[in-house]
Amino acid sequence: MELGNEPANVHWKRDLYSEDLRLVHFRGPSLKLNFRGRSEVVTPGTVRFLDLSSAGSFLAPAGMRSSHINIDRLQLGLDGKCMKRLLALPNIAQNPLVQGLLIPALSNWQRSELSLEVGRLQPIFRSMMTALTSSLLEVPVESGDLRLARLLNVKNHIRRNCRNPDFDVEAVVACSLLSRRALYSLFRDEDLQVNGYIRALRTLNALDLLSDGNSRVRSLGDIARASGFPNLQAMRRAIRDLAGSSLSELRESPAALQGWAAVLRERIRP
Repeated sequence: MELGNEPANVHWKRDLYSEDLRLVHFRGPSLKLNFRGRSEVVTPGTVRFLDLSSAGSFLAPAGMRSSHINIDRLQLGLDGKCMKRLLALPNIAQNPLVQGLLIPALSNWQRSELSLEVGRLQPIFRSMMTALTSSLLEVPVESGDLRLARLLNVKNHIRRNCRNPDFDVEAVVACSLLSRRALYSLFRDEDLQVNGYIRALRTLNALDLLSDGNSRVRSLGDIARASGFPNLQAMRRAIRDLAGSSLSELRESPAALQGWAAVLRERIRP
């Protein structure tokens, strides 16, 4: 959920029945937070936990923006002692999991229709929060609880690098610190396996570039390389395998290009 506001002085009461733990990314500008009896200035970029069963308030200027996740602490197995340790952390923005996983997820999932996807996303968020809290508390956790967080991290890495024609499964193995066998096992229940996921992203890049009004002034070879394909023939094969039509046929129909791009976006979403 994302919050934006006019100048605000907001208070909330203690709720002894709430089991929610909230992770907040304060995106700016600075605001004054009063939480658990302490008053402090929170600067832009701060990421911290809040216990929604405790009373608190914030005083914020216009334009204050934040993103947050709420999750039932019982789902994470957090007792009172663990909660106190997490709440005592003033800013965890530099934590690698926050930088590489949580903040990108919060940034990417700020969509008006997100509420319709809560059921699908909830296990992913739970896995991400389990990975984060176990890291911060230095508590071992079952590998199955971390699977979705690891999978999302790998997928994000592929998305960031798929436009590089030299990027391949071996590069994913090196980044993930998993063996090739473990990496394939991570994708075992996915619609697309590792190679298929890389290829689907490159095909989507190509369809988006081909749909662009200026695509006619670019060579097809240039579009293939910009999409991440090693050559034009690889792009042609990927498009034919997807749409059952040749590249030249599909290029004559902007609506078809956009339609197949929508199909791919659905297949590669988290």
